[in-house]
Amino acid sequence: MSAAPIRPEHADTDGLLRLVVDRISPIGRDADGATTRLAYSAEERAAHDALTQLTAVSTRITSGVDPAGNRWVTLEGSRPDLPPVLTGSHLDSVPVGGMWDGALGVYSAAVALLQLAEAAPLPRSICLIAFASEESPRFAQSAYRFGSRAIAGRVDATDLHTLADADGVSLAEAMQRIGVEPGRVLDAYVPTESIHALLELHIDQGLLLAEAGLPVAAVSAITGSCRLRVGVRGQADHSGAARMRARRDALAAAAELVLAAERIALADPYDDLVITVGVLEVEPGSVSVVPGRAEFTVDIRSVDADTQDRAQAALRAEFVRVADARGVEVAVRTIRDVAPIAMSEEVTGISLDVLGEHGIERRPMPSHAGHDTGSFAGHPRLGMLLVRNTSGRSHSRDEEIDWADAVIGADVLRDALARLASQTPDDEETA
Repeated sequence: MSAAPIRPEHADTDGLLRLVVDRISPIGRDADGATTRLAYSAEERAAHDALTQLTAVSTRITSGVDPAGNRWVTLEGSRPDLPPVLTGSHLDSVPVGGMWDGALGVYSAAVALLQLAEAAPLPRSICLIAFASEESPRFAQSAYRFGSRAIAGRVDATDLHTLADADGVSLAEAMQRIGVEPGRVLDAYVPTESIHALLELHIDQGLLLAEAGLPVAAVSAITGSCRLRVGVRGQADHSGAARMRARRDALAAAAELVLAAERIALADPYDDLVITVGVLEVEPGSVSVVPGRAEFTVDIRSVDADTQDRAQAALRAEFVRVADARGVEVAVRTIRDVAPIAMSEEVTGISLDVLGEHGIERRPMPSHAGHDTGSFAGHPRLGMLLVRNTSGRSHSRDEEIDWADAVIGADVLRDALARLASQTPDDEETA
């Protein structure tokens, strides 16, 4: 299908953003308004293809797919010798998710490229990336941010064959079905020095901006995340014959640990620390048997590394205490331990300046959710923008934004990208 021309009424940010949203957002959306575009699915690929068609109206914009299935849409700069500025986010979703999570960053970046394509070329190219597989539900945690981590050189190729979805489709098979060759996934790597900066726009996934009265904010840091899998082994026994004081009930011990996790999080005076137990499995799972085994996950998050580490240490101490008191064994395995990621002062400063020029308070805010930007931890120029979420809900059909906020966010992103793409080595020498 050829790309439709952009009519005059689409020339401004409001019109362009409506065009992009109206063309892509229906893909994978059900009658109740929920979006399901799973990683490496036909729906995710269709959304990527629609993005290419929308941006193909400009002869200055090119598009391609890298070996990890990421869609690159590039506005060429006048200095191809200079590393480009990256932007974008993801178009995949959790099952029955919202229409803005990740996608808003892609929509806004597409608008920015289309508008900047009508102006004089900037020195640096700007690359919009629709990162593949940011969400992990289809293939489990190891596939989280798979596309962006492949660009950053942080994927394990063995995951391609060991991870599978609920239907038994491996990650490699899913990639092959949409025309991506899994054997080349490591070739998606882009060295750090080949990226000038990265600026991602994303919907706020809580009420932080809504409570602060800010339509858009620059991110100061992305939360860290320590994820544990905890196994509790007690003794299965008859629910009638086993006396209460003699029991080694694995589920009762696990329940005490779950409450301990909640207690540790609530004790944080800054209300930044969050601890979540999201999965709990019990064996043998019979109404007449004292549970002999329980296993659960723990997700510890904070934007402060010391807080996150202290919470993990406190929880591990609880594991030892409860195991001793209840006569059970507690084994802990670390699934992931990612430190909080501070954004670059330079990129954040540019974003704050642009916010000020648009009449928005220059107040940095943390992001309490993880993002593709986190895959590039350690790069010297990372930045993020958040757009207010009026519902405070995310990964849910109840995600909601004010359209005016989305338009302002797209304008701020465009102007910040233009400044980053205008930077040259000559500027650094004369600074």
